[in-house]
Amino acid sequence: MGPHWRNLRRVAAVEVLSPQRLQSLFEVRDSVAQTFLRWMTKEITLNGVVEMKSAIFRLTLDNMMIMLVGYSFCEEVKEETFRKLQKIVEDSFRLGGVSNMEDFVPILKVFKSVFGSAEGKFKELMDEKLDFMRGLMEKHIKLEKEGKLNETRKKSMLHVLMCLQKDDPKYYSNEMIRSFIWTLYQGGTDTSSATAVWAMSLLINHLQVLKKAQAEIDALLGNERLVKESDRINLPYVQCIINETLRMYPPGPTALPYVSNAATKVAGYQIPKGTMLLYNIWAIHNDPKVWDEPRKFKPERFMGFEENRLGNSFMPFGVGRRVCPGEHLARRIVWLAVAILVQCFDWETVDGEMVDMEEGGGQTSFKVEPLLAKCRPRPGMMNVLSQL
Repeated sequence: MGPHWRNLRRVAAVEVLSPQRLQSLFEVRDSVAQTFLRWMTKEITLNGVVEMKSAIFRLTLDNMMIMLVGYSFCEEVKEETFRKLQKIVEDSFRLGGVSNMEDFVPILKVFKSVFGSAEGKFKELMDEKLDFMRGLMEKHIKLEKEGKLNETRKKSMLHVLMCLQKDDPKYYSNEMIRSFIWTLYQGGTDTSSATAVWAMSLLINHLQVLKKAQAEIDALLGNERLVKESDRINLPYVQCIINETLRMYPPGPTALPYVSNAATKVAGYQIPKGTMLLYNIWAIHNDPKVWDEPRKFKPERFMGFEENRLGNSFMPFGVGRRVCPGEHLARRIVWLAVAILVQCFDWETVDGEMVDMEEGGGQTSFKVEPLLAKCRPRPGMMNVLSQL
């Protein structure tokens, strides 16, 4: 990778994704979780049924927006804007997994003005993304000129980049900042919300696992308060549920490609220099030689195991130098989302049937059928929820 990529990865790792930075913002994530629960309680009262992808997207969206631009997006924008933004993110990942037939049959370019093309749709999405980011930057600049930037905005990734821009405006151009912020935002929202939806789908299909997780949380906290991110270490079974979900439905079924810098040997195969290598994380996670009954949801298989002892048998975020830099943040967000939903609500399907677990295509693993679920506050949590 070139120096530009390495520098941006370093900036992201230090300013957003480092363990120290994540730890300093754990109270913000707990606060976002409370805001999310207020919305959930209201949604249940109004409709009785929740579309889980959109619901959890709110939680991941707000976490990313506070870290990247310094304010709660869901509390400050209209519902229409939120839905539009969610669609842009989902369409970006969906199109990312679609083959462009023009690459294989060039003559089809002649007809793209009539039938459209993946390239054209990507350009439309890019324009929408940049328009959105342009508005965020203009608002930030306006607040800074007026001396109205609060401490949260001053700690945001956007503010850090705009400060760097003052020293090196050619390198840290507006276009670069917009694209970089959007890349981090998109990578941190859809994948995390999709994983949490898979986890809740599995739990609704396996109510005995849900009850066991609720019992673990109740034994630690009773009915006194909401679960917090700092409780992770004391709730190992909830973590096992997350790990088993990541095993069965890794966020990226195939990892980012590698290119061999020199001739080498991998798993007995001779790999010439310059070969592009892809490894199938989904297949590795579902290898019956490694995992007993791999398509069965068994969180207990992770009890007592340290993840680093599993080696290359478990790598939901990739391995090596190109491992996902947002792994630690994603794990925290997904864990907290699942933990509060398990602690606060009882769950069931809308029609009494099993949740459809069919997977869709694209860059990320997502459910073909949206998860619609009935939920109601657990009796023991009514008092806590009423005080939010």
